[in-house]
Amino acid sequence: MLPSLLHLSPIRPEEPESAEDIFNAGLSLFPGDVTVSHGDADMAVIYRGTSQVARERGDLKFELARVEQEHERIKFAHYLWNSSVLIAELIGSIPDYRSEPHQWGLGRWWISGDDADRWDVKGKTVLELGAGAGLAGIVGVLAGADTVTISDYPSDTLLKNIQANVERNIPPSLQSRVSVQPHLWGDFTTPFAERSRGFDRIIAADCLWIHASHKALAESMAYFLSDHPSASVCVVAGFHTGRKIVASFFDLGSSSILRPVGLDIDEIYELDVDGNRRHWDPEREEDITERKRWLVLARLRRFRIQEADL
Repeated sequence: MLPSLLHLSPIRPEEPESAEDIFNAGLSLFPGDVTVSHGDADMAVIYRGTSQVARERGDLKFELARVEQEHERIKFAHYLWNSSVLIAELIGSIPDYRSEPHQWGLGRWWISGDDADRWDVKGKTVLELGAGAGLAGIVGVLAGADTVTISDYPSDTLLKNIQANVERNIPPSLQSRVSVQPHLWGDFTTPFAERSRGFDRIIAADCLWIHASHKALAESMAYFLSDHPSASVCVVAGFHTGRKIVASFFDLGSSSILRPVGLDIDEIYELDVDGNRRHWDPEREEDITERKRWLVLARLRRFRIQEADL
């Protein structure tokens, strides 16, 4: 199960866990329930994944921001979400089982080697939007990305915490490949936005839970994405605020958010926390317990008029 790749550890071990901490840590033990967000300011989150990076590098330790201001709190960047864990697994250099097809599906989140290739970041320039703790971007560096820019809301509290996680988990020999930058979605007037365009891969984990932010997020994706045909945006999101809100981001109809900024959906499907795959259904009905088990995965590309349409 996806949440089992994370483990909580007190930042100050001499402080005993409270009854509330113990209860929260055990929420996923209730039958059928799944924890979708992990950690708090007093608990470090240990990522112990199944990817090549995780097996070679060992545990990665992430501390979460100690937010004080309401404008920071409502970003919910002071938790680590299942979507970030799944992206870390996706881009963490999946073992190649193409010569052993019977190995696929053994709790490794993959369907085929081709799926793994589509999420590969080795040798790519990568931008993470709404990074939170920075898990996905940090794994991208360790997976061989050429450069990784980890960005989030322009808050010193959030950005300093990401920088601390970078320094904690990335060896000095690789730290020149990563930078932490402030970015407010839709704002391209900053020095960072003015000098940073043309990324091969853009990754966004759990950035779709507020409908009002969709337009600005899509604008940032389109602004920073390279024009090369192979460039793509990798999106993973949970349904904890409801399927309807998430689905509205992927609507390609008259109210489309993606098409006006020149983006199209190259691929979209759903995975649950056990690695089971099913087709994308924007109107699927499910109770909250079932909904918490599933994530939507999508790859976006620049919209291109096909010759057949001319």
